[in-house]
Amino acid sequence: MSGAIAETAGVSFLVAYVAMVVIALLAVLGARRALPRRTLLFLAGSAAIGPLAAILHNVVGALLGREEAVFFIIAVVLAPIAFAIAAIAGATSLLRDGRHTDLAAALVIGGSAILLLPLNAGDPGWVFIALSFAIALGSWDVVRVRAELAGP
Repeated sequence: MSGAIAETAGVSFLVAYVAMVVIALLAVLGARRALPRRTLLFLAGSAAIGPLAAILHNVVGALLGREEAVFFIIAVVLAPIAFAIAAIAGATSLLRDGRHTDLAAALVIGGSAILLLPLNAGDPGWVFIALSFAIALGSWDVVRVRAELAGP
C-alpha cells in the first residue's frame, strides 16, 4: 500500500511542479512590470528549483544507495513554501495597484494549492482542480490584457 501512496505522491508533485512553472510564466507574461522584480524572481526560481531538487534527490540517493534528505526537503518543503509566499506577495502587489485582479486571484489560488499539496499528497484531486482553475484564470487575464492592448 505504501508503494501506491508514494507513486501517487510522486505524480502529485510532478503535476504541481508543472503547475508552478505555468503559473510563474503566466505571471511573467501577464503582469511583467506590474509585479516587483523580486517577486518574479522568487516565483521563477522556486518553480525551477523544486523539480531540480527532486531530480537531484533521486540521483544522489541512487549514487549513495540510501535515502537523501537535503534535496528532498528542498523539493517537498522549501520550494513550495517559497512559491506560495512569492505568489501571495505578488497577488497583494497586484491588488494594491488595482490591476490584473484575475491574475492576482490565480496567484493566490495557485500558491495556496501548492502550499497545501504536501499535506494531502495521497489524495490530490482537489489540489489538481484548484491548480487547473488558477491556470485558467491566469490565462484569461493574459488573453484579456493582450486584447485590450491590441485595441479594437
